[in-house]
Amino acid sequence: MKAALVAAFSFGAKNTKYSNTTTCAILTMQQLTFETLKDAWAQLKKNRSTEMKKVAPDLSDPDEIYLKRVSESDVELAVRFAGFRHSVQQQTSIPQVKRLVINWLKHISVNVQQVRSDDDSLVIRMSKELKMSEAAISIFKRDPKTNKKKSYYKCIGGKKNGRRVANPNDCIGVPDPMKKIKFAITKRAKYGQAAKSRKKTQLTNVTARRIRVANKRVKKARGF
Repeated sequence: MKAALVAAFSFGAKNTKYSNTTTCAILTMQQLTFETLKDAWAQLKKNRSTEMKKVAPDLSDPDEIYLKRVSESDVELAVRFAGFRHSVQQQTSIPQVKRLVINWLKHISVNVQQVRSDDDSLVIRMSKELKMSEAAISIFKRDPKTNKKKSYYKCIGGKKNGRRVANPNDCIGVPDPMKKIKFAITKRAKYGQAAKSRKKTQLTNVTARRIRVANKRVKKARGF
């Protein structure tokens, strides 16, 4: 779940070497807790600071922004983000950084309200009901027709968890039942052939080996 919350931060910019564009679906998931949100914020600062600085260029030190619990009930959570003054180069950029935080929370919770804001802090009240149950992270995959590396998306959560798709919107919703039946028939007819073919490709195909290494680097840079 923490990985999905980190993935909820959608960046318009891309990494200089690897794509970090993330797409999230608006569906219902398990409830949010303060500890989960706190861990996700820590991971976001640690692993996605470069992209955060691209969204808010004057954000010099995201680690200065810390998170505290104001109140928590079964249905609602109030949190306080503080340390904005020491996180930016110019004080005039504080509203931009606050918008960055609010936009991230709006990708997570179905209801986000700003309660109070001053020069150094921001108090947010939010529902524990999440928008996210599915996300798509950018990965690489070998095109079997051209044997070349292409950018694909890996679905996180939902009924298509782990599936690699060309369009992140394909991660949303329920799989096509007719395609599911057709795949099951093909799988029974060619039992074991796909696994053997995949293993052979991974051992002998140079492109497949390069893609495996590239995906490991992307995973390390992403943090999950």
